[in-house]
Amino acid sequence: MPRSERNFDLDTDAGTLAAYLSDPANVSKLLPFVAGTNEKGEWLIKDQHSKVVQTKRLVPTLTVLPGGTLEWVGKGEKLTAKLEIEIKRRKAGSTVRVALTMDVEGALGTVLTPIIALNIRNQLDAFVAGLRECFDEHEHAPGECHACPICGH
Repeated sequence: MPRSERNFDLDTDAGTLAAYLSDPANVSKLLPFVAGTNEKGEWLIKDQHSKVVQTKRLVPTLTVLPGGTLEWVGKGEKLTAKLEIEIKRRKAGSTVRVALTMDVEGALGTVLTPIIALNIRNQLDAFVAGLRECFDEHEHAPGECHACPICGH
């Protein structure tokens, strides 16, 4: 199973981050292989990715673990994606550890594992960059906030 992990700091409160990352629609916006969510809350896989992994959508399930860890597991026809997000409070902001694991079932998985292993780091880097962008814009907005991940204005 290909896996990648990153550690980074944000100047955002741990509770705010946890609340934002508890929403499947918010998480789907940060995952580069996900096009969005449907009316059932399922993550829709981008067309080019869905053809490769033979999975069109993932059903996301959130588990909140002790110690401030959020665990998203998206299960689809042949693909299972697991996103672990551990958020620790700091004096000013949060330290975040995020890990992404992707598993494709069957013979297809054997073929795709090396390709996914090469690409999974880029997927996780894009997730981190998107999260930083969401909260950096919120924290540095002069006056009124715009496109705020918290209030949406």
